[in-house]
Amino acid sequence: MLTFPLLALAQTDQTRTGSIAGRVMRGDKPLAGILVFANRLNQYGGWQPTGATTKTDGDGRYQLANLAAGNYLVSPCALADVFTEQRALSYGKPVLVQAGEVVENVDFALVRGGVITGTVTDDSGKPVVGVDVRLLKKTERGASLSYFSPLLYLMSRTDDRGVYRLFGLLPDKYLVRVGSEEDGTPVRNRFGGAYHPPTYYPDVTNEAEAKVVEVTSDSEQTDIDIKLAAAQSTYVVKGRIIDAASGLPIVGARVQLTKLSGARFGTVGLERTNLQGEFRLSGFGPGSYTVALAMEDGFNYYTEPKKFEVVSSDVAGLELKAALGNTVSGRVVIEGTKDPTLLNVRGLTLGVFSEASDRSGSQSARLSLNPDGSFRVAGLRPGKARFNMGFGAGAMFSQARPIILRTEKDGQSWPHDFPIAANENAFNVRIIVAYGVGVVRGQVKVSGEPASEVGQVRVSLVPVPANTRETRMAITDAGGRFLMEGLLPGDYQIVAVPIRPAADGKRRKPPVPQPIVVAGEKETQITLTLDLTGEEKP
Repeated sequence: MLTFPLLALAQTDQTRTGSIAGRVMRGDKPLAGILVFANRLNQYGGWQPTGATTKTDGDGRYQLANLAAGNYLVSPCALADVFTEQRALSYGKPVLVQAGEVVENVDFALVRGGVITGTVTDDSGKPVVGVDVRLLKKTERGASLSYFSPLLYLMSRTDDRGVYRLFGLLPDKYLVRVGSEEDGTPVRNRFGGAYHPPTYYPDVTNEAEAKVVEVTSDSEQTDIDIKLAAAQSTYVVKGRIIDAASGLPIVGARVQLTKLSGARFGTVGLERTNLQGEFRLSGFGPGSYTVALAMEDGFNYYTEPKKFEVVSSDVAGLELKAALGNTVSGRVVIEGTKDPTLLNVRGLTLGVFSEASDRSGSQSARLSLNPDGSFRVAGLRPGKARFNMGFGAGAMFSQARPIILRTEKDGQSWPHDFPIAANENAFNVRIIVAYGVGVVRGQVKVSGEPASEVGQVRVSLVPVPANTRETRMAITDAGGRFLMEGLLPGDYQIVAVPIRPAADGKRRKPPVPQPIVVAGEKETQITLTLDLTGEEKP
């Protein structure tokens, strides 16, 4: 009798959960002892580790049980093997699980991956130790995309001989590069060596001149050696930060150096000021930069970003005048729910972001809320601030998503950016948050091309009027099903787009979004027809 309630509870839990089962093979040979894991799609569109793991048995079969209903990415972890379906989604298969459902035949046909290995040396021929080697895949249209594998970081770094060995690679065509051309990051020996421009195999700095390395199953491409381009000069940036009112040095402040590359912004250096308010940042190549105080919890000063150029020499004499920033304090208030687990703000964090009017620099910080939902952020520049909600480290993710509806002060409300007047602090601010609990469950049907050739489809949901912060995305599973959770009620547009390009290389005509209304706690169901007949006209 004592065990009866436990048995009843176990039966109830089984009706609320589902499972995924399948088989892992290499050719006609079952693979035993292969680790298979499932990551769940969280409310931010990323894959959240769930701890759901298992191993294949002697017949290559596995089952992931007691999974809460939702979207999962299922992946086998075989170090030297790959599965060919990875081309659409490079690290797993998306699977939609419903309560009480057993999703079967989520099978993986593995092949032995290929190998690329070689040596990285500097322009004098010495081995370069501890640098990362990157792979780019060539697409059917000739573009190059970074190759991703969950295990790539384990093997991409050169050893003490400058040797790298990339294994478990999908059969494909690759470019091999040291350094990152996307953000202009030069190559640096992690043990104090010089900086070099990004370099491709075979020893070229222009991607158009790079040689393609073709990998086939169970093949090894050796001697893919890269000799880095000549080391480039680097320079030192020095300056001082003083209090604009008193002229005294600002001591212990964190200085942020940002590189400007076209429309891109990126922090490339952080340093604290000394007792004289001085800072020194080293190791930077030519380019446009800004320097400013970084926003920190408990630090009340800010500076406007100072823009400067590094050409062919060190930069010295930069002086920034720090002013007392504005303070915003108040409380986060949860509305629209009586669920005590959602009303508890423990584990929630408040993100704050502001940007200079000329986009030459930005401030950002993330704060933990007090148990009563109160917060305080100081050192904000006049202008506009934008808030967002998130989860702190160690917080339990929920498929219900905290979304800011508006910010209130003195009877006024703002749906997006909150204005910050010069020399005026904002107290008693209320940030009104609701939990998105709406669900959209759908099915994508394909016409005009075989569904097996189209493969996985990306489904996007955009609010009307559009708000990029609330745009959602899902990937269909093998049956064309998808699920979106954590949505606020309202009007949206939904559209389905194939991930894989057309097999014949033709450009498909763009799909037409269709309207959809998301209810509160009631599930919204929809069927989307993806019409791929015809071709987009040039």
